[in-house]
Amino acid sequence: MTSTINASTTAGIVTTADTSGVLALQTAGTTAISIDASQNVNFAGTAQRITGDFSNGTIANRVAFQTSTANSATSVGIIPNGTGTTALINAFNNSDPTNSSAMQVACLAAESRINSLITGTGTYQPMTFYTGGSESLRLSATTKAVILAGGSTSANGTGITFPATQSASTDANTLDDYEEGTFTPTIVGSTSAGTGTYSTQVGTYTRVGRAVSFRLLIGWSAHTGTGSMLAGGLPFASSSVTDTLTAITVGGINNVTLSANHVGTALLFTNTTQISFYQTPVGGGSDSTVPIDTSASTVLSGTYFV
Repeated sequence: MTSTINASTTAGIVTTADTSGVLALQTAGTTAISIDASQNVNFAGTAQRITGDFSNGTIANRVAFQTSTANSATSVGIIPNGTGTTALINAFNNSDPTNSSAMQVACLAAESRINSLITGTGTYQPMTFYTGGSESLRLSATTKAVILAGGSTSANGTGITFPATQSASTDANTLDDYEEGTFTPTIVGSTSAGTGTYSTQVGTYTRVGRAVSFRLLIGWSAHTGTGSMLAGGLPFASSSVTDTLTAITVGGINNVTLSANHVGTALLFTNTTQISFYQTPVGGGSDSTVPIDTSASTVLSGTYFV
């Protein structure tokens, strides 16, 4: 049996008592809330339940339903091994998500999926995940971009957004950077860098983790540099690992003077942003550097590691 407190439609408040240790609150004879002998609170039978351990004034585990006075929004919270409401996970409180939260989830009652909160103006807000009080991941409400910690919160377009400055991982199996951009390539002399008069300077790159793929086009009509010819301006320095060497594809070296019966090649050495030009005999033999030319053009591409 059950001890009951019933709001009767004819007799007012009617109480019954037994020794079951179960208390039911009823309206018109139907149980709305019951509390069992283990202090489990059940709503409308057993479909929805709140359990809690409030021993010694400490909230060990609790599911709480409350109205937030800070933002006038109904909240659903879980307090894991915390004390007081500072550990409350306020699911709809986007303005103050740093209260020792373990996670945040906002769910619209009108939708059957997890979603971000719609404000009074009908605008979706981003869904943000926190760990240790700091933002770890954000799902943009307008562009659908997945924004990692440190990434631009105004990221535009669908995809994963990394921070502008890489937060490098020590785990070789972790993708910790993606970037696309442009750079301005130059021609440089190895003995004296000099200054060039350029007709074309185009450079583009894509970086994925440690790998950088690039292409460049340089055209110049005059140059004051001396020594061997180098192409400078790569967006990232090559790996500093000893004896690292990367072959660069030479699409063309128009008007560059080479020794007779030689072909042009290019290499990227360790810890540098400059590509070295070489010439190799057609029939085989030792290669040599290419002297800087005062008027020429070149197209280069390749992938190297940083």
